[in-house]
Amino acid sequence: MGVPVSYDEKAKFISDSRGVGRWKKVVVGPLFLKFPWPEQQAILLHEVGHCKLFHVEHRIGKLWLLLWKPSKLRQLCIDQEHAADAFVRSCGYGAELARAFSRISPEAHFLHPPASERIIRLTGQF
Repeated sequence: MGVPVSYDEKAKFISDSRGVGRWKKVVVGPLFLKFPWPEQQAILLHEVGHCKLFHVEHRIGKLWLLLWKPSKLRQLCIDQEHAADAFVRSCGYGAELARAFSRISPEAHFLHPPASERIIRLTGQF
């Protein structure tokens, strides 16, 4: 899909998308390797979704607003997570990403929606 992937053995995360413009990339950590291949594909597609949907660029463009209203940052990030999940679903890997979410901690990170909510959206139950 045109986004390079690299491995960081010291990373404590599963995956992350980074960069802007043509310098975008996906980085995976050791936890990524614990998932079965179909779920790894779904996780990679989620990160590619962030890149293809220009999420970092949107955050940069709204930086002035986010500095004045930090609560808006949380909602923007949650909306972007749902959008990246929808990208995966549109690629036909929604069920695989839902299974991946079922394997991770159910608690929501401050800038991510709860896994249970994401699973419901990915499986079309909402």
